[in-house]
Amino acid sequence: MGGRGASGTVTVEGNPWPAESLRRAFSRGLNLLALPSGVPTGFDAAQLQELTGANFVTRVGPRGRFQPYVPGIGGNFTIEPGEAYLLSLPASATVTLPAGQ
Repeated sequence: MGGRGASGTVTVEGNPWPAESLRRAFSRGLNLLALPSGVPTGFDAAQLQELTGANFVTRVGPRGRFQPYVPGIGGNFTIEPGEAYLLSLPASATVTLPAGQ
């Protein structure tokens, strides 16, 4: 995969994420999250909020500004691989995150 116009396939091998890595403990207050096993197609902030019980889910939007999703107010967005999200939980919780492709 070096020269100009070259194309090819790279095979990556390794151990899959263990199922227990999808189980996450969140503390009351602010928590930072990235999904360890990819993102399911169509998974969005509303679904993440419902799954975790968060007061809100925030990301850094395309223009470098915080973009919150707050239930009942709106601002929903798609959860993207390789991005981190800030969640505010009213109480500690342990949840199993969805596995991606």
